[in-house]
Amino acid sequence: MPANQLNNVQEQVEDLRTRALSKLTNYVMVSAIFLFSAFLYRLTDTDWQDIYVLQFCVFSLAMVTFALRNKLSYKTTIYSYLIIGLTLSTSEFISLGLSGMGEVAALFCVILSLFYLDKRSTAVVTLIATAIFGVALYEYLYAGRTLSANDINYVTWPSAWIGRFAAYAAFFLILGVSIHFLQDQIIRLLMKLETQKRTIESQKEQIEHLANHDALTGLPSLRLADDRLEAALKLAVQQNHKSALLFLDLDGFKAVNDAYGHEAGDVVLKQVAERILLVVRSGDIACRVGGDEFLVIVERVCSLSDLESLCQRLINVISEPLFYNKTQLKIGVSIGAASYPCSATSPRDLRLKADELMYQVKKSGKNNYRILMNKRVSGAG
Repeated sequence: MPANQLNNVQEQVEDLRTRALSKLTNYVMVSAIFLFSAFLYRLTDTDWQDIYVLQFCVFSLAMVTFALRNKLSYKTTIYSYLIIGLTLSTSEFISLGLSGMGEVAALFCVILSLFYLDKRSTAVVTLIATAIFGVALYEYLYAGRTLSANDINYVTWPSAWIGRFAAYAAFFLILGVSIHFLQDQIIRLLMKLETQKRTIESQKEQIEHLANHDALTGLPSLRLADDRLEAALKLAVQQNHKSALLFLDLDGFKAVNDAYGHEAGDVVLKQVAERILLVVRSGDIACRVGGDEFLVIVERVCSLSDLESLCQRLINVISEPLFYNKTQLKIGVSIGAASYPCSATSPRDLRLKADELMYQVKKSGKNNYRILMNKRVSGAG
C-alpha cells in the first residue's frame, strides 16, 4: 500500500478511536454521577473511613477529565480513566473485599487498555488489576480479614444490592453500546479500505496494462512480446512442435504520414492492428513493437504451407484500401517469418532472423513475404 494511503488509514483509525473515546467519556460521566450519589447516600449511615479519600479523588478526577475532554489528547484521557478505574478498584477491594464493585472497575481498565494501548501497556494494566484482586483475595479469604460493622450493614442493605446491580448494568451497558459503536465504525472503515484496495488494484492493473501494451492500438508492446515469445518457445520445446515469428513492416506508411499528418498515420495503425487480429488464430499473439512494425507470434506451426497461407492472408487484408476523412489510402506490408528451432534457438536470435528476412523483402520489391523453415527460404512471386 502506498505511503499516502497508509497514512490515510492511520488517520481514520485515530479518528475512530477519538470518536469512540468521546462517547465513552459521556457514558463514564453518567456512571460517575450515579455512583457518587450512591456514595453520598452511603455516608449518611456509615462512619467516615480514610479509604473514602480515594473515592473522593476518583470522582474529582472524573469531573476534571470530563471538563477538559476537548483539550486533552486521547492518550491523556485514557491514562486518566485507568487511574480512576484502578484507584476505584483498589478502594472497593480494600473497604468491601469481594463484596464491592472492584472487579467491575478492574475489568473496565483491562478492556480500555486492550483497545487504546499497546501490548506492553495492556499487560502492565492487567498485571496491576490482577495484583489488586489477588491482595484482596488473600486478605479476606486467607488472612482472615473481615468487614467492619458499618461495611457489613452497607453490603446487606437492599440499596447496596441495588447499587451493585445498577453498577454492573451500567458497566455492561457502556460495554455493549461501545462495542456496537465500534463494530459499526470498524465495518464502515473496512468497507472504505476495501474500496480503496480495489481502486489501487484497478490503478495497478491500468499501469501494468499501459506498461505492457501499446497505447494507440492496445496490442502488446515489445516488452510483453519478448515474454510471450519466450513462453511460446518453451512450450514448443516441452511439446516438441515448431513455432514461428513474423516480423511485419508497413510499406508506404511514411508517405501517408508526410501527406496527411500523424493523425492519419494513427488511424492507419489502428486499422492495421484490427485487421491483423482478424487474421491470426486465437492462440497466436499480435504485437506492435514500434513505429509501423508489428510482430506475430505463431505458437504452433504444422507445415510451411501454413505459414505461407498466414503471410498471404495478412498481405491481402492489410493491402485493402483504408480511409481517412473519406480519403482512400493504400499501404502494403513486408513480412519476414522465421521458424523455431530451424531458424534460431533463442527469442532474440529468432527476432533478428525475422527482421533480416523482412528487410530482404523490402530490398526485393516490398508487399511480399519471405519464410525460413526447415533450412528452406520460401516467398511469394
